[in-house]
Amino acid sequence: MKVVLAFFIGLFVASIPAAADFADFVYVPPAKSATTPLVPAETVEAWLALPTTDTVLNLLGEVDVAAKSAATKPGYQVAAEVPVDLPGEELFAQIIKDGSASVAVARVVSVDALAVRLRVDLAGLADGDALWQVDAATGHAFGPYTAAQDLYWLPVVAGAETLLVLESDAPSVSLAAVSHFYVDPFASDPKGVSCPQSIACEEDETIQDISTATGMIFIPVNGQGTFQCSGTLLNAPDSAALEPYFITAHHCFDGDVDVPGIEVIWDFRPASCGGAIPSTASLPRSRGEAILAENACLDGEFIELDGVPVGARGRAWLGWDSRTPSLSDTATVIHHPAGTSMKISSGPVSALAVTACFDVFCANQGIQQTQLQYEQGITEGGSSGSGALYSNHNYRLFGMLSNGPVHNCNNPPGNIDNFASFYRFYPEVQPWLKPSGTPGVAINCDDGAITCPAKAALGASPALLAGLRTVRDTALSATPSARVWVDAYYAAAPAMAEAVRGSDAARDLFSAVAVPVALAGHWLGGVSH
Repeated sequence: MKVVLAFFIGLFVASIPAAADFADFVYVPPAKSATTPLVPAETVEAWLALPTTDTVLNLLGEVDVAAKSAATKPGYQVAAEVPVDLPGEELFAQIIKDGSASVAVARVVSVDALAVRLRVDLAGLADGDALWQVDAATGHAFGPYTAAQDLYWLPVVAGAETLLVLESDAPSVSLAAVSHFYVDPFASDPKGVSCPQSIACEEDETIQDISTATGMIFIPVNGQGTFQCSGTLLNAPDSAALEPYFITAHHCFDGDVDVPGIEVIWDFRPASCGGAIPSTASLPRSRGEAILAENACLDGEFIELDGVPVGARGRAWLGWDSRTPSLSDTATVIHHPAGTSMKISSGPVSALAVTACFDVFCANQGIQQTQLQYEQGITEGGSSGSGALYSNHNYRLFGMLSNGPVHNCNNPPGNIDNFASFYRFYPEVQPWLKPSGTPGVAINCDDGAITCPAKAALGASPALLAGLRTVRDTALSATPSARVWVDAYYAAAPAMAEAVRGSDAARDLFSAVAVPVALAGHWLGGVSH
């Protein structure tokens, strides 16, 4: 039997490309001069001194229904989208004329919200008109927003209220919807808790630099609400520019995503170990530009942002590696667990080619995933999409956090996570990351034979497939030493499947070995023909 499996592994080895594509990280240090606020403080103070039109929304009934529905989904939903459809005449009831300028201020409150986000209709703005949003707690202004944005999600702000400032002669902006956050997306770190470790407490300067590539991403899904995940900027070495390419997990995007409404917040981290978390109002932000590639069964998502600001800590674009990980590799994971500031976890690769369930009924699965066993730290909801970085290969990305059980800092053996395997997803992102690189075969989630050589060769004969499974589950799973060969087969399976599908000779050779094994399985398990 080992001879048979050795043949399979040999077929796999013969199909391995000569070299894998890779890139290393690029780091841009912070600017020496401080950034100038978009709106001078005295202008914001003048706005805040004006009369306001208050809109107080009690959306708790709709939010409760949405929260219960979200609990059954794999993504980390933090807010419910509630339609409001408030016309401009009610939103901005008082327009103040000051000489040639006209200004109206609206205060919008969503009762008991931990954060809010407004979707506004800007189509009625005339040339020269603009809308600004002001964070009620800090006075930080976002904008200006014009008619070019049309139906538009404004930035996420902490707390239950926000202010809108309209520079227009007419109440030409309406409020279409409110995203009511029932989970705090900018939660304070619990005092005295060191697991997972704050990135601010990391002493390695290289890790401090590369951590600036990690962002907290908010994904608005039309009709559902907002999901929060983590993700990573990637370096495209063939390009002279620092492209705004961002990689994360597909399950964060499960639904009708409003791509321009995607928001990434950078540098949410204390300034020092044990220090206070910053206000998110003044942190750098990016918006979604386009979804470039996605794969549901691999759980990979690759998007383009509208730009990437270099913050006070600089900014990194991480490297990546399309080679297959090994059990000797170790990983660093930088993430935003449960809406808290940036954390770091680490541990070795513990399993390869894992198939994992995304839901309790296993109706949706992640395939060919890479598993980590944490020795330091844990992850939580909101960590999804964060990169698994080779600790032993210059922190190149090799996976995106997909799924795992609930973790406990006091039980490290149970703290495992499955990551979408970058080397499987790479054929779909290679045209952007490295156009001069080696093209591969993308995995089609609707094709079960894509990663199973037995299905690729013997798919027309369910009885033979059943015989192979019997051999696997009896003779080959009986001892740990035999199980090693089974694990090796599954690690090699996608490449073998590619060889079998691409070559009649490989298919015939595989079948010549597999059919006798399948017939032996009939004899072992009494499988009927």
